[in-house]
Amino acid sequence: MMTDATSRRDALYLDDIEVGAIAVSHTMGVDAAHMIAFAREWDPMPIHVDPVAARASIFGGITASSVYTFGLKQLLIKDILSPDAVVCMLGFDSGRLPAALHAGRQVHLEAKWLEKRGSSSRPDCGIVRFGIRILTDHNEVVLDFIETILMRARA
Repeated sequence: MMTDATSRRDALYLDDIEVGAIAVSHTMGVDAAHMIAFAREWDPMPIHVDPVAARASIFGGITASSVYTFGLKQLLIKDILSPDAVVCMLGFDSGRLPAALHAGRQVHLEAKWLEKRGSSSRPDCGIVRFGIRILTDHNEVVLDFIETILMRARA
């Protein structure tokens, strides 16, 4: 199970996005049992499910799978973007997992707004491009990519 360290703030709509600004999610803990249970079902590599094999690996212990780390992104981004405002993800670029995520770490998400423009086919929406980073309490970046979404304006 994940643990939340802070409460959710007001989430953003298209009108609220200011290019160049950075939004930060709450901090949450990464629980070993939850991470391993997820990996057993979705990504059962030894470094994700077997403590002995993981200790002997270059990572020195159990690490989160990339799929799990992307799942954390979805949990944390809802602090920043209103689920009612996001119509859909249009794509992502430059995806990297530069450091392994270990259980017991605290993580948070930073979103930096890179571009915002109106939609030519949906006047009530716009296209937003933003950088996503998930950082640990040791200031390690464990996920770094650029996402593009279709987003609603406030009604």
